[in-house]
Amino acid sequence: MNAVPFFLTAFIVIGLLAPEKGASPSPSSPGVRIERIRFDAPGVDDRTNRSLNGEWVEVGNRSGKTRNLRGWRLRGADGQTYVFKDLRLGPGRTVRVHTGPGRDGRGHLYWHRGTHAWRNSGSTVRLSSPAGRADSCGWRSRGTVKRC
Repeated sequence: MNAVPFFLTAFIVIGLLAPEKGASPSPSSPGVRIERIRFDAPGVDDRTNRSLNGEWVEVGNRSGKTRNLRGWRLRGADGQTYVFKDLRLGPGRTVRVHTGPGRDGRGHLYWHRGTHAWRNSGSTVRLSSPAGRADSCGWRSRGTVKRC
């Protein structure tokens, strides 16, 4: 009977369990992630409702189950956070969180900030679950919308 030395067995097992080089990290929660961000609202950033709400972050549910986003957080460039209330996001659905004031409705939520949350020159938006799992999306000054 041919025995494989222990060190060789351990090497093979570790190699099988290790992630492939270049593999992407696990998502924030099964299927919940940042889809897109419009970091540069159309026109001049003049803090009007139109300008503030021209900025948004789109969060999507790519899983096959409805997910409740209660307690999830979006963190802005200045460290301020938006906390999701009781929101059940169905499979394949998205919701946009607008920076300024407004009335929450189907597919659109409002942060009620008086200042812009995202830097046109570049930054990163972070999404985290109550369990601490996170997703992020960064951009540089090119364009107005970043697909994550």
